[in-house]
Amino acid sequence: MSDITESMRGLRNQSITFENVMSSLVCEIGNVERLTDLTPDQNARLRAAVVRLSNSERKHSRGE
Repeated sequence: MSDITESMRGLRNQSITFENVMSSLVCEIGNVERLTDLTPDQNARLRAAVVRLSNSERKHSRGE
């Protein structure tokens, strides 16, 4: 378990660039589009992620 925790900490410490984030985001959007038959729980989780992304865009567009 500690190996997993250390790996996660290492990922958080890596520098994050806009281009890396956008590349990952576009790939994952494609993966979500290919999914079929989401359960109500999965759909709620997807909706929550969309709201978070939208809130992030709004925050950055206001210069916060």
